[in-house]
Amino acid sequence: MKLKNPSAQLIKSIELPNALIDSFKQENVVLFVGSGLSIDLGLPNWNQLVIEIISHIESRTNSDNLGLFKQLLETSNMDALDVLTQIEKKGHKKLAQDYIGNRLRLKDNCNLTLQKRIFAKCSRIITTNYDHAFEKALGDSVHKVSFNSIHSISNLSSKDEYIFKIHGDVDEPDNCILFESDYKKLYEQNGEREELLINQIKNLILNKTLVFIGFSFSDPYIKEIMDHIFNITKGTMSNHFLFTTSKDFNIPYIQPIVLEQYSDIDYVLKQIPLPTETDSEPKIKEDIEVETIEANHESTIPIINLLFSEPIDKGYNYNVDLFSRVLSKYELRLNITYLNLEQLRNIENGLVIIFSKTIKNKLIIEDEYLQSRQISHSELVENLSAEINGIFIVSNDYPQFNVENAKSPPCYYIIDENPSKIKRKLDTILFKLLKKRNDFHSTIDKKIGTENLIPFSFKKGKAIIINQNTNISRYLDKKLLANFVGRKTDVENIIRKIIDLEYESKILTIKGSGGIGKTTIIIKSVLELAQRQIYDSVQYVSCQSITSYDNFEYQMANCVNLDPTGDVIEQIRTNHFTKNTVIILDNFETLLQLNDKAGILNLVSIACDYFIIITTSRQLLDLDFEEVYELRNLTTDEGLELFKKYYKGNVETKEDEEVLRYEIIENLLNNNPLAIKIISKGIPKSKNLELLKNELKDNIFQNENINKIFEKPEDINIEKSSSLFYSIKYGFDKLNEKERFAFELLSLFPDGIHIENLKKFAKQKKDATKITDKEIKALDDKSLLENSRGFLKLQSILNRFSSYQFDRRLEKDKKKYYTLCFEYNSFFLNVLDQILTTSDSLQIHDDNINNYLKCIDFIEFVDKPNSEKLDYIDSLAYFFRHINQFEEFLEIIGQDKIERLFNRNEKEAKLYRLIILQLIYWCKDFSVVDEILEIYNKEELINLNFNDKIERLSYVKVLNILTCEGESLFSLKDRIDRWYLKNTIIDDLFRVGLVSVALDLVEYEPDKTFIEYDILLETGKLNLADLENYISKLYDKESLELIQISYVKLKYDPDTKIDTTRFIITNPYTKGMIYLIKAITSRDEGSTHLFFKTALKNLKHIKYYYVEAIYQYCIFLKKHKGEKYNYYVKKGIQVSVELNFWYLNFKFERLSNETLIYNESLIFNKLVGIERTTFDLFIEQYKNEHKANRKKK
Repeated sequence: MKLKNPSAQLIKSIELPNALIDSFKQENVVLFVGSGLSIDLGLPNWNQLVIEIISHIESRTNSDNLGLFKQLLETSNMDALDVLTQIEKKGHKKLAQDYIGNRLRLKDNCNLTLQKRIFAKCSRIITTNYDHAFEKALGDSVHKVSFNSIHSISNLSSKDEYIFKIHGDVDEPDNCILFESDYKKLYEQNGEREELLINQIKNLILNKTLVFIGFSFSDPYIKEIMDHIFNITKGTMSNHFLFTTSKDFNIPYIQPIVLEQYSDIDYVLKQIPLPTETDSEPKIKEDIEVETIEANHESTIPIINLLFSEPIDKGYNYNVDLFSRVLSKYELRLNITYLNLEQLRNIENGLVIIFSKTIKNKLIIEDEYLQSRQISHSELVENLSAEINGIFIVSNDYPQFNVENAKSPPCYYIIDENPSKIKRKLDTILFKLLKKRNDFHSTIDKKIGTENLIPFSFKKGKAIIINQNTNISRYLDKKLLANFVGRKTDVENIIRKIIDLEYESKILTIKGSGGIGKTTIIIKSVLELAQRQIYDSVQYVSCQSITSYDNFEYQMANCVNLDPTGDVIEQIRTNHFTKNTVIILDNFETLLQLNDKAGILNLVSIACDYFIIITTSRQLLDLDFEEVYELRNLTTDEGLELFKKYYKGNVETKEDEEVLRYEIIENLLNNNPLAIKIISKGIPKSKNLELLKNELKDNIFQNENINKIFEKPEDINIEKSSSLFYSIKYGFDKLNEKERFAFELLSLFPDGIHIENLKKFAKQKKDATKITDKEIKALDDKSLLENSRGFLKLQSILNRFSSYQFDRRLEKDKKKYYTLCFEYNSFFLNVLDQILTTSDSLQIHDDNINNYLKCIDFIEFVDKPNSEKLDYIDSLAYFFRHINQFEEFLEIIGQDKIERLFNRNEKEAKLYRLIILQLIYWCKDFSVVDEILEIYNKEELINLNFNDKIERLSYVKVLNILTCEGESLFSLKDRIDRWYLKNTIIDDLFRVGLVSVALDLVEYEPDKTFIEYDILLETGKLNLADLENYISKLYDKESLELIQISYVKLKYDPDTKIDTTRFIITNPYTKGMIYLIKAITSRDEGSTHLFFKTALKNLKHIKYYYVEAIYQYCIFLKKHKGEKYNYYVKKGIQVSVELNFWYLNFKFERLSNETLIYNESLIFNKLVGIERTTFDLFIEQYKNEHKANRKKK
C-alpha cells in the first residue's frame, strides 16, 4: 500500500507492507514504544538521559570522576547500560533515581496529538518509557499496567486496551528498571512475577505483530528473548516491524520501515485505516507451539483458595491437611494460606473457601501482627476481587449480614465445627461442582447474595500446591516446638517487634538468663512468620562456637548467599537487599568477649539496615540501635503445663499436684523451662513425686561449686541457681556409662553431628568406642541434646556442663575421646572426598568448620601417628583454600604447640611447612615458590620414597607447585618412572601436547572440572548443555573454578556475556584470569591492551595460562594489526618450546600458516626422557586403575 501525503514529499514514496496493514485491520498489533517517541516532548533519548545523569551527579558531588564514561558514551565506545553499572558501583544510584524522578516530568503545554493518534490506531501499548505521555494524552480512560502487578500482568491477554509500563513509572523512580542489576532481577530471576512477565512477552512475540516505535533495540534483554524465540522456531517466527531513522538496521525477524525523522510517523499513521466491522470480526488463530518454550499450563488450571483463620492469640488449630486432602484428587491449583486482609486482596480468581470463627456477629481474621481482629461479612467480601467464582465460609455461627450488600459475589455458609462433617460436606459440594450440578445448595446452610456461582470447571487428577515456602535454615526444626506451652503474650510481643523492624534500622535482642527459653521462643516466633511467607528466608547462626571475626563474617555471608572470599560489607551494601531475610544470632554474648568484638558489632550494625537481625543474649549488646525484649521466666501454671507435657505418668491426687506445682516446679526448679524438661523427661512414670522432691532437695543442697562450670566472662548472666545445674546433673546421673560417653563426646563437636554420618562412622568402627542410635535416643528422650532435622547438638548450657564433666576425666580417658573425635572428622573428610564432587562436598564442609578447627586444637593429644595428623591438616588446607578462608586456619595450624608437634622429625617438619606454604602460594603470594623449592628441589623430589606416607604427601605438594610453574614434562616423566597411577594425569598430558591421549582419559574422570572441559573444547567434543549444567551446579564459594570455567565458555563462544564484577580476586592467578576474560570481551581497543598486559603480569607463575594469554593477545593484535604482534608471537613460540607446551606452540605457528595440521605422533620426539613403549603401557595401566570411575559414570 502506497502512502499518500501531498504535503510531505519526503515520505510519499514509503510503502507499508501489506502484512502490517492486515495486522492493523485484524487488531492483531501490539505497539512497543521507546524513548525516541518522547524526544519531541522535550525529553532525552536513552543515551542522552544517561549523559544528563552523569552531569547531575558531577554537579551534586563536585566530582568529575565520571567524565570518562560520558566521553565513552558520546563516542559510542560504551553502552549506556554499562555506564549505568559504573554509576551504581560508585554509589550514585540514589542520585540517578532522583534525577529521572524530576527530569522526566512533562510540561503542561506539551503537544500529545501523536500519542492520541497512536492509541486510536492500536489500543494495546507496551512501553519502556518512564514518562506520562500516554497517561496525559488519554486521561483516566486507559488501563495502566505496572510490571509489579502480578494480577494485572496475568490478565493482560484479556484486555483490549492497556498501557503496559514494563520498566516502571516516573512516579516511583526507586522502582524503575534503570540499572543492569534491575534488568537482571526483572528478566533473569525465577519469581512468579518475573516468570509471568517473560511468558507474556513471549506470548506476544509468538501470537501478535509487534510494531516498534522510537525503540533502538539497545535493550539487550528484550532482544535476547526475541533472538531465543527466533532460533527455536528455526526462523519461522512471524515478522515484526520497526519504524526507524536508521538505514543500517539489520535484525532478521524485524522488518524496518525507514523514516527521515520520527515526526514523520504522524503521516504514516494517518494512512493506516481504522478497523472495519468486517475486519474486526474474530478470527480463529492457531496457537504456535514451540517445543522448547513451555506454555504456562498451570495458569490454565482452576484455582481454589483455602484461607484459615489462626491468629496466634487464639487456639483454633484447624486440620489443614484433612481439608486439603479433600481437594487433592482434583486437577486444581491450591493456594493454602492464612486469613488476613492482604491475602484476601491477593486473590485474583477461582473459588474461595474460608475457615473462621464468628464472635459477636463478626468473623475473626488475622491483623498485620498475626493477632485476632473482627471483621464484618461485608468488609470481608469487599476485599475480594470481583472476578472470583464464589465464596464458601465455614464457621461456628453466622455473622451479621448487611442487606444493602445483597449483590455481592455469591457466598455460601457452612455452620459446623466437626472436622469430619465439614470434610464430608466439602466432598459433596466438590463432587456436584465437578458434575456441573447446581443442587449443592442442600449441603450448605445459608446463601448470601442474589448472584449465582460463576461456573467453575475442573476435572479429576492431582492438585498442585502453589504456595511459595520461606527458605528456612536447616537448623530450625518446627518439630522442636511440638510441646511449646505458654508465653502467648511473649510470642505476640516479639512478633510485633520483629515486624516493626522492617521499618527501622535496629536489631532486636531477646535477653534472659540461661535455660530460660530464649532460643525456643524466638524460633517459635519466626516460624509463625515463616509459615505466612512474610519473609523470603529465615537463617540461624549459633554464635557459641564462633571464635573470630572472620568466622562470624563467613557465617553471615552464608546466610544471605554472599561470597565470603570478597568484601562482605561492600556486597551487603551493593546487593539491594530489602529486609526480606531474618537472621537469628543465637547466644550472641559469647562474641562480646572476643578481641574482634568491635568488628563484629560493626558488621551487625550495617547488616541491620538490610536484614531483620535478632539476637539472643544473656547480656546487652550496648548499642544505640538495640531494641531489647527482656524474657521473663515461666509462670508456675506454664511450668506445670510443660512438666505434664513430658511426664509419662499421671498426677492423680490434689496433694501430688500441690507437691509438683509448689515444691518441685516453683521452689526447686525455679520455673526454669530447661530444668523442667530435663526432670520431667528423665523420671519413670511410676516415680513418686514426694520422693522426687526429696531427691532433688538433697542434691540441690550438696556443696558442689557451680562456679567452676560457669566461670567464663560471658557467663555473667547465666541462671546460676542450683535448680538448673542440678536438674542437668540429675539427668546426667541417670545415664549409663555409654550414654555419658556420648554426651561428653558431643562437647567436642561445636557444630554438632548429623545422625546419618554418625551411623556410617559407627558401622566401620570395630571397637567399643562408638556411639549408636541407642545412646542418641536416650539423650534425646532426656532432653540432653537437640535433634534438629538430624543434626545432633548440645544446647549452650548443656554443652558447658558436658565440657565440665569431660574436663574431670583422667587424661588417658580424654585421649580416647580426642582420638575418637579425630577419627570421626578424618572419616568424614575421606567420605566426602570419595563420594562427592568438590562443589557438593564444600557445601557440607561448611556445616562442620568449627568441628574441624576444634579437632586441630587438641590434635597433640590424639593417639594417632603424625602422618595421619598431617594428612588431616592437609585435607583441611585444601578445603579452606577452596573457600578462601585461610587466614584463621593458618593462625590455628601455626600455633607453637602444633609446630612443636611436628618439629621433632625432619620429614614431618618439612611436610608441615609445605602445607602452610602451599596454602600461602594459592591464596596469597606466589613468591613463596622459592621457599617451597628450598625444602625439596627437583633432584631431591625424584628420590622421595613413595612407601613413606610423609614423603608421598610431600611429593604431591611440591609436584603440584612445579606443574603450575611449567614443569608438566618433568611431572609426567617422573610419574611414569615411579609408575604413579593414582592422581589424575590429564592436565600434564594436555599441556605437553598429547591432546588425543588426554581426551581418551577424560571419560575415566569421575567428575569433570574446567581442565577436562578445556580439553573437550580444544578437540571439538564440548557439549554446551553439559558445560552449562556443570556451571549451574558449582557452589557459590568456588571462585577459582567459576572463573576458570567461565574462561572455557568464553573460548567456546566469544560473544558470551560474562559479568566479571561477580568474580572475587583471591590471588594473582584469579586476577590474571579475570583480566584475560575482560580483555577478550572488551570492545574498546585501548582498554583491551591494558587488560591483556595486566593479565600477563599476574599469570606469570601459572605458566600454561600465561602462555595461553600471550596467544589470546596475539589473536587480538593480528586482528587489529598491532605493531607488537610479531614480538608476542615470537615470545609465545619461545616460551612454549622452553616449557614443552607443544599444542600451544602449534597454535602460535598456525597464526602465520593457517594450513598447518596438528600431528601428535611427532610430539613424542620432543618429549625428552619419555619412551613410547613404556608410555603406552603406563597409559593402559592408568586406565585399569581408573576404570571403576568409567563404570560409575
